[in-house]
Amino acid sequence: MYKINNAEVGSAVSIRPSATALFTVNSADRYGDANTRRQTLVATSPYDFIIRKKESLLNGFFTRMGITEVSFPFSLPNVDFNTSRMSVIYTPVGGVQATATFTPSFGFYTPSQIAAALQVFIRARDVSLNTSLVVYSALNGLPQFTITVPAGATIDFAPVATTGGLPFPYDQNQIQLYDMFGFTLANSSPVRYTAPNVGSPTTVTGNFTFFQKYQYLDIVSTLMTGNQNLKDSTSSPIDRNILCRLYVDYENSYNVPADDPLFAPAGTTPFTLYRKYPVPKFVQWDVKQPIGQLNFQVYDQDGFLIKSDPQFQDMDWKMSVLVSEQ
Repeated sequence: MYKINNAEVGSAVSIRPSATALFTVNSADRYGDANTRRQTLVATSPYDFIIRKKESLLNGFFTRMGITEVSFPFSLPNVDFNTSRMSVIYTPVGGVQATATFTPSFGFYTPSQIAAALQVFIRARDVSLNTSLVVYSALNGLPQFTITVPAGATIDFAPVATTGGLPFPYDQNQIQLYDMFGFTLANSSPVRYTAPNVGSPTTVTGNFTFFQKYQYLDIVSTLMTGNQNLKDSTSSPIDRNILCRLYVDYENSYNVPADDPLFAPAGTTPFTLYRKYPVPKFVQWDVKQPIGQLNFQVYDQDGFLIKSDPQFQDMDWKMSVLVSEQ
């Protein structure tokens, strides 16, 4: 104890931040070295892999790990395996109802680009449909698709049947092209008709949509979160412990109006999804346990593992992890 102006004051205590280290992850390191990667005949997925080294990846008396930043080149097309088919139910002028499957090629499509592709497809069904229109943001600049066919014809849309096999060998909860167009039973089903509308053009307008396949991506490592006592939770039916969530959106505001042909919401063109977390999520770790190897998976908003597609040459992502002794 000591005194200042005759007042007793306790002994001073030095306080300093905990010591930290930086642990960096690159999905390209799953190959081990650059030469191995060059000689690999079949590329492995950057969305499901294990990283190993001859020695431990990280040693030291640390108790917490937190993701501070992620750089994720977004090379995942919005039209791919499970978003490239949609049933089109149409009745030509003076004809009978038929069903065809709209199958755009895999790739990135902005709303205006996919609208143009669907318009070409509909017009090719019958000569009486060659004045059909598919327009994005036709109504007061609102973000929705409007499809119009001539008077005397009808047009409707439906998802592809989810049977667990062909023609749609995916889970029934998997997003489809139909969903990306903003369609539901209320605005795209043949039950809307009791007879062909011969008095005026038939118009189908979907709900608001940015034509995105991915709303967010979850990066998961069961080996990194294995010691975590406080578990993550979610409103989604599928619950996982995650390292971080990457919302598929531009970091800054995007001010291109929806009725502009250049309107390209995040995920409809390639871009780099970079996030720096001011307050990282810290994962508990056993102070006596080194990190020997690590696994990583990337899941979409529906809980499905991202599939690698050699056609698009998936790009590697990077992550910085702050490791703390306290």
